[in-house]
Amino acid sequence: MFVVFHKDCLLHSTGYFHPERKERIIPLIEKLEKLDYVNFVEPEFNESYVEKVHPKEYIEEFKSASKSNIYLHTTDCPLSKDTYKAAVYSASGAVLACEISMKSEEPCLSVLRPPGHHARKAQAMGFCYFNNVAIASKYLLEKWNLRKIAIIDWDAHHGNGTQEIFYDTSKVFYTSMHGHPLITYPGTGFSEEKGIGEGEGYTLNFPLFPEVQDEEYLRIFEEKLIPALDNYNPEFCLISCGFDAHKEDPLVPNLRLSDETFEKLFEITLEFAKEKFKKRVVFILEGGYNPEVVKRLGLKLVEKIEDG
Repeated sequence: MFVVFHKDCLLHSTGYFHPERKERIIPLIEKLEKLDYVNFVEPEFNESYVEKVHPKEYIEEFKSASKSNIYLHTTDCPLSKDTYKAAVYSASGAVLACEISMKSEEPCLSVLRPPGHHARKAQAMGFCYFNNVAIASKYLLEKWNLRKIAIIDWDAHHGNGTQEIFYDTSKVFYTSMHGHPLITYPGTGFSEEKGIGEGEGYTLNFPLFPEVQDEEYLRIFEEKLIPALDNYNPEFCLISCGFDAHKEDPLVPNLRLSDETFEKLFEITLEFAKEKFKKRVVFILEGGYNPEVVKRLGLKLVEKIEDG
């Protein structure tokens, strides 16, 4: 199987105390490098992909700020001289993963940083600078002429940027399970948020309070989220694959899922992809701030993909 990675994504420096540090993915990469069935591929640096979602004025602002500023728009989005480069590689990697999956009709995993699902069209926030999953979706719509794309976001935080970008279109069905916005960053993702205009009904949010149990989480995923996507009948599926809803994650106390629940998520998603769209599904890393958990769950996901 293929894993998309580029070493320059490790150059994005956020400081020792920032949760989104390179150290969170290094143990997973080191383990994957030892698996003989994993083939690493590197994306090319391609700003043209980014321009499909983000206006040129914002891109230039980001590029310029990376040379001198200490953060972009908000202090949780720190800058170093290589942040812009890493963000472009992260977005390009998401696109490459989709291209591989389209051609091979097999699942693909992109393990790159910084993450992206909070990034709005012209605003960095929540550790995110470019919206990787949105950029990949735009690529699929334009390059491959797809008409129905599903995005499943199981990061502990609502992907406000992704939702906003596709809020008025029926070509992308965005659905998310996340900590309740009353108590969880970024404060969006209420169940009433369902899209507008042509996009009405193509956004589906499941805000969850802290007391949700693993069984209930999986019940919602299997009995509500998956049937909604089945009815939509997508041609491709992208996963905003955050691991920060895990009970051992240091950043998010609101959701406390087990390894077994994540394994079940992987199984259900892969089976759905196999039945509906020839296993064309891409997992794009979002949050997850315990390196051991990211390594453990990442390896289990790769194993599930390899098992077919």
